[in-house]
Amino acid sequence: MRHGIGLRILVTVAACVFGGAAACGSDGGSDDEGQPCTFDTDCPSRHCDDGRCRPPSPFNDAGPSSGDACVDVELKLTHITPTVVLLVDQSGSMSDPFVGTDSRWVVLRKTLMDPTGIVMTLQGSIAFGLSLYTWRRADGIATCPEVTSVAPGLNNYASIDAVYEAANPIEGTPTGNAIRKVVGLDGTGNVIPGGLAADTSPGPKIVILATDGNPDSCESFGGNDAASQTRAVQATQAAYTAGVKTFVVAVGDQISEVNQQEIANAGAGQPVSTGTAPYYRTTNQAQLAQALTTIVLAFRSCKFTLHGAINPGSESSGTVTLNGKPLVYQGPDGWRLNGPGELEVLGAACEIVKSSTKADLVVTFPCGTAVPR
Repeated sequence: MRHGIGLRILVTVAACVFGGAAACGSDGGSDDEGQPCTFDTDCPSRHCDDGRCRPPSPFNDAGPSSGDACVDVELKLTHITPTVVLLVDQSGSMSDPFVGTDSRWVVLRKTLMDPTGIVMTLQGSIAFGLSLYTWRRADGIATCPEVTSVAPGLNNYASIDAVYEAANPIEGTPTGNAIRKVVGLDGTGNVIPGGLAADTSPGPKIVILATDGNPDSCESFGGNDAASQTRAVQATQAAYTAGVKTFVVAVGDQISEVNQQEIANAGAGQPVSTGTAPYYRTTNQAQLAQALTTIVLAFRSCKFTLHGAINPGSESSGTVTLNGKPLVYQGPDGWRLNGPGELEVLGAACEIVKSSTKADLVVTFPCGTAVPR
């Protein structure tokens, strides 16, 4: 089973090679030389270079020509990267059978970490992290929750695999306490250093909670009571308020469906009792893989940061193709600029970027309409 997604981005912008009088400007010796600028249009007869109007110079070895020519200059795009923490229940019941002779623990780890699994094939576009959570009563309440983490990052498969492969189910399920610790929240919901909520990298912040049973809690000393379920919901609400969304995947069908829906609602910012946020109950590996893939791909971004800026009024002059097919500027399945430095593909084009095994995005702007950086 393969969940792989590939994306090759090639972006070019035509830059002017100046000589004589030209549409891109001429070297007429005007008084704008040395003046501050952002775009070529700020320099009526010169070129905006490194924030100043400067005399034009050729981009080739042949020197200026009697007319203008344009060459392609790469203008890089960077994906806006989602950060996804895989919060995995390390309770003793994860050793129970799930598929055939394989335990819930083994099947979940295979689904995430096989060479053709989710983490390996998406690690280049999603900053994955891992947090395994549990608690041993014998270790004392001061150690609760016990969380083993790998910090999120791109191309993080090897680091995650090294920790995950060496781990096994242990004992408790302090879900609410683990959410607060991983997100980085104190008991009243304030953000504290070191957690996901304090991460300043751009892009959405997501927790995927994979669990097989009802929460217990440090406060109940490991008891699976109603108060522990409420604490898990409250922790998820606090995480959402702090900018972190939570999705819950049941590995098996033993978790309370009511509480699972409440956690899902809280994680999406919906009313706890009446919300209809999606949640996922799985009883085989195919369902588990589909649930995890659906969640992850929903946040694989269709927004790109431009390493450059488009001159105001020139936005519609660009040509964008996806897998060789032209996209319509501001069309429902096309592309748009969310400002001079961010490009977004829309609708059906976005779905291709998220889910295709081949997505070649090529962007070209004509001479004098963009400034690469």
